[in-house]
Amino acid sequence: KKTGYFIWKDSDGNKICEGRYERGVQCGLWVWYYTNGVIMGKSNYVANHIHGNCVSYYKTGELMTKYRCIWGTAFGEKITFFKNGKIKSIENMKDNILNGKYIVNYNNGQLYLTGYYKNGKAKDKWVKYSDDGNIIEVKHYKEGILHGKYNHNFLTGKKCITGEYFHGKPVKTWITYDDDSKVIKHDIYDMDGGLLCTYIM
Repeated sequence: KKTGYFIWKDSDGNKICEGRYERGVQCGLWVWYYTNGVIMGKSNYVANHIHGNCVSYYKTGELMTKYRCIWGTAFGEKITFFKNGKIKSIENMKDNILNGKYIVNYNNGQLYLTGYYKNGKAKDKWVKYSDDGNIIEVKHYKEGILHGKYNHNFLTGKKCITGEYFHGKPVKTWITYDDDSKVIKHDIYDMDGGLLCTYIM
């Protein structure tokens, strides 16, 4: 059984990865590389399982992601970064599944999207923002399916469309507005998502 520190290289002599075995079992810090020699990622192993802090990098060397694993499964916050160092997204993980608050940012670090997952499925209120900070969309989910009030706004933040979903289908009255907030259309749906009629104002 393998014991000791090992380095693997490709046919061109480029380092692929390096790490330690104890009696054939991965342990300690393992490091992976891009073909240009830049570190691709680092993970700590215990008894063949990733256990501890994990990081990955862009091919140009900037930090890409960091998260934590417990016996091979991701737990807690997984943070992804833009190359400029600003946070791109924050995901909450449980047993390798999205579970908890979910955040996505623009590359200047400003908020783009917030939501919530439960057992890998979108849940409750999700809000999307323009790069000016205005709310441009609000929607609700139930077990990963659109369910509840829906609002879509112009980039200025003024409302554009309001409506409601029921188990993924548009229902009841949907209203469309112009950029002066005047109602220009009503769409009426039945409870199965079928369009009954449209009124142009």
